[in-house]
This record gives sequence, structure tokens and C-alpha cells, in this order.
Amino acid sequence: MEKKNILFLTKFIPVPAYDGGALRNMAWIKFLSKRYNIILVGFWNKKYGNRFEKSLSKYNIKVFGVFYNNSILYMILTLLRAIILNQAFFIYKYFNRKIKHQINNILDTHKIDFIFCSELSTTQYIDRNILKKFDIYFDEHNVEARLIDRVSRFSGILKNIFLKREYFLLKKFEKKSLDFSKRIFATSNEDKTFFKNCFDLQDEKIIVVPNTFDIQNTLNLNVELSSFPTIIFIGNIGWAPNRHGLLHFLKYIFPEINKNILGLKLNVVGSNIPKKIKKYKDYNINFIENVSEEIKSEIMQESWISVVPLYFASGSRIKILEAWAYKKVVVATDIGIEGLYVPSGTFIAKNDSDFSSIIIRLIKEKNNLKEFGLSNYKMFENQYSFEKVYENFIYNTFTTK
Repeated sequence: MEKKNILFLTKFIPVPAYDGGALRNMAWIKFLSKRYNIILVGFWNKKYGNRFEKSLSKYNIKVFGVFYNNSILYMILTLLRAIILNQAFFIYKYFNRKIKHQINNILDTHKIDFIFCSELSTTQYIDRNILKKFDIYFDEHNVEARLIDRVSRFSGILKNIFLKREYFLLKKFEKKSLDFSKRIFATSNEDKTFFKNCFDLQDEKIIVVPNTFDIQNTLNLNVELSSFPTIIFIGNIGWAPNRHGLLHFLKYIFPEINKNILGLKLNVVGSNIPKKIKKYKDYNINFIENVSEEIKSEIMQESWISVVPLYFASGSRIKILEAWAYKKVVVATDIGIEGLYVPSGTFIAKNDSDFSSIIIRLIKEKNNLKEFGLSNYKMFENQYSFEKVYENFIYNTFTTK
């Protein structure tokens, strides 16, 4: 039977998949490409452009990418236009006329079965004419309005005023996008409940599709734990919650652990690491930026404990699922673990002192790490593996089309 066509709209084309949003988009692409021909439209990665386009070829995808302009001058002009048009800047800055034209051209020249919008910003391309002709499936990675509200609580006066404006406009835009979508995919039951209560949505319209992590071709079982106690932080530091959380960890938590544990090492593995964080680099803090999946995999497997010090965010954390997949113990804040089931090998820190004391205790009782890690892996395997999530949770949603 010939495959049908779908139009997949994404904020950034997810190659390389360095952050949680890109990893989730790649999971969708792997799942949907088994049943559909995908036409993928979005911005190229801000740093790498289209250099990794060939990695999508195995999924037989048509890709239409546009280079993203994030210069300071362009952002200032975009902000001014957003204010004049009374638009949410965090949405409007991802609008592009070339992308809009490309979408219209594809819809005119191809037989499209449905449109898949990944992340809130892509829904701004859906107008009334499109809604009349096509079903819209919307994958909401975060509750964007709630995320902005949380960020505002950690901001100065001027930024707080700006973010309050963004919150109001984002909530209004988010409500509209959720209303016109045929199906909405949320990352957790917590997000689903929030959507239902805050945006007055019917239960059956929202499907929980948990985040997952695909360990295929990256796991080397021969890698041993490091001979010295090693902590790992993984994430895109360009994302505000990661940047704030890591900086807080370096300032207020890591020094106490370092004082009590001899030979301690901290590996920060990610991308977009700013200078204000790199200044903390010393003999036992190592910043490892933009490495291959193979190298990241080895670093993860050598590590004793994965830390997730997040104080504002939304959705759920793929970095925790990644640690679980590698049988690692995790220490996180309550926001860090939000939206996930909590196995016995994952510890929730109530405050900075609790965070450091948990890690110190785990390192001193290192013989328990293997058992805790196995508990985490079982949770991952039973609830969050790729096959469990995409093959079992949502198969009927699309095969009934």
C-alpha cells in the first residue's frame, strides 16, 4: 500500500539532535516515517545550518529548510514589530515569510493527509484556509505560557514586566492553537491536566506521549565506571532553565560536594555554553561542548551520578530518561523530575543543602549505585522506551486515518 503524505512543521530541523526538543522531534520522525512520507519544513540549526541534512536521508524525507536570522539587529526589529502587532515575541521571532510561502506551495502541489505541528511557534502558519482543508495534529513540547510565567519569577523588574506581557499573549495564542488542533500531544499527565483545566479542553482530545530516549547504536556495555567519583550534567546551556540551573549548581551546590569528596570530577556535556559559566572551569570541572553521540555515550557510562538542577521549566526532561537508559543514578529538583514517574534510583532534592548531601551520601555509599541505576533502567524500559511510547501509545491515532 502506498504511503500517504504528511506535512511536518518544526521550529528547527532536528539535525543534529543536541537538545530535548530536537530529540523528541526525531522520535516523531522515526515513528511517522514508518507509515507516511514526510515533508519537513523549518529552520536549519542555528549553529550548524544544513550540514547534517544527509542524516535524514534514511527516513526518505523531503526537507525544505530556511536559515535562521538571529542577529541582534534583526531581533530588535522583530521585537518592535511584535510590540506594534501585539504579538508574543517568543512566537513571532520564529515567523518567516519564506517558510509561509513554502507551506502554501506544498499544500497546493502535494496531496497532504494531515499537518503535524511540532512546538507552539509552528502553529502561527495555520490560517483559516488551511483549517478548512486539513486536520492539524499539535505536539506541545512544553506548556509555553506556564514556562514563561515560571521564568518571570527568577527575573529582574524590567524583564519581569516584559515577561508578564509575553505570558498574557502566549496564553491567548496557546489557547487558540489548542482549540483548532484535532489532537494534542502532551509530554506528561501533569501537562494534560494543566491543558484541560487552564484551557478548558476535552479529555479525549489530549493524548499523553511521554518523552523517550533512543539508545540504539550508542550503548557500549564494556565501558566501566570512572575510577574517581564523577558527576555529569547534560543539556543545551542556551536554554534558559538549563543555564540558570547549572549556574546555580556551580555556585551553591558543587563547592560543598567538592569540599567533602576527594578526587571529584564534574563533566558538563552540552552546547551553547556561555562565558559566565565557563569561568568556573578548573581541574575538576570539565566543559565538553558539541561532541558526537558516541563520545557523549562514553562520558555518560563512566559517570557515577547525573544531576538535573532545574528551578523553572515545563514538559519533562529527556536528560533524565537518557540517564535512566544508561542505568545512572539521578539527583534532581522537583521541577527537574516533573512529569515523570520516580523510581528508587532517582532522588529529589528539596534545597541546595539537600542536593549536596544526597550526592555526598551516594558517593560514599558507591556500592548501592548499581542497584539504584538498575531501578532507573527498569522504569525507563517499562514506561519510556521508544517502542513502548510510539508503538503502543499512539499507533491507533494515526493508523485510523
